[in-house]
Amino acid sequence: MAKTLKDNVNVFCKDIGPRDYNNYDNLEKSKQYIISKFKSMGYNIGIQDYQIGDKTFSNIVATKDCLNKNKNSKTVIIGAHYDSTLGSADGGASGISALITLADLYKNTNAYHNVRFVAFVNGEKVFAKTDQMGSKIYADYIKQQNENIEGVIVLDSIGYYSDKPLSQRYPFMGPSMPNKANFLAIVGNSDSKALADNVTSYFNDSSWLPVKNINKDFLIGYGVKDSYSFSKNGFKTILLTDTSIYRFEDINRADDKVEDIDFSYMSEIVKNLKEYLISY
Repeated sequence: MAKTLKDNVNVFCKDIGPRDYNNYDNLEKSKQYIISKFKSMGYNIGIQDYQIGDKTFSNIVATKDCLNKNKNSKTVIIGAHYDSTLGSADGGASGISALITLADLYKNTNAYHNVRFVAFVNGEKVFAKTDQMGSKIYADYIKQQNENIEGVIVLDSIGYYSDKPLSQRYPFMGPSMPNKANFLAIVGNSDSKALADNVTSYFNDSSWLPVKNINKDFLIGYGVKDSYSFSKNGFKTILLTDTSIYRFEDINRADDKVEDIDFSYMSEIVKNLKEYLISY
């Protein structure tokens, strides 16, 4: 699995590179890559297009229906953004690469709830926390459809880890917080506490990976993440992250490279997420 994750990160970071409003051709290459991967796995594909000026932007939706699908069937959404201003590895590619790899692991699974993998466009920079953010467009849409969404899990910056003391910086310092950057943060608001607690408990029971359940108000910058789009619309939503700039100061910069990613940690996250989805 580590090789698959690394291959996907390399495609986004090295083969494609920066992909956003100003690097539109690369953004389209990313879109086509994601669609081709989802199609090869046998998923039902949906494209949600919207316009900004003379350009079309797309959220990509891959769905696996449950064994006994009906209008009341519950749906779990797993999402990550695929745009990246600088083509960075942890900040721009770790989430979407994990999403694709997770979908591949899950493709032959049968469950009693629907699972939907969504690749969001325009998650970075000028579009963050605006009505043109891909996740906001999608969250608004599914709210209007009154879909039975059981929970939303967003992956963003999940690839950087270190066992060195004091590698975890502010605000995660103090007697109750780890000072080593070797844990996965699970972040949600008070309405999403049950979902955050369930995922945290599952990882604690099933994985060697340390996890920390963190209230969103403690994570400065939560309001510009894709998870905010869903929690603002009232969906139970959690963000899985390595805490981004509080751990890796070069994140979203040119120095955020593939070589900095710990694919063994990422593999553990993806493997346990797959098993969690089965048991949900």
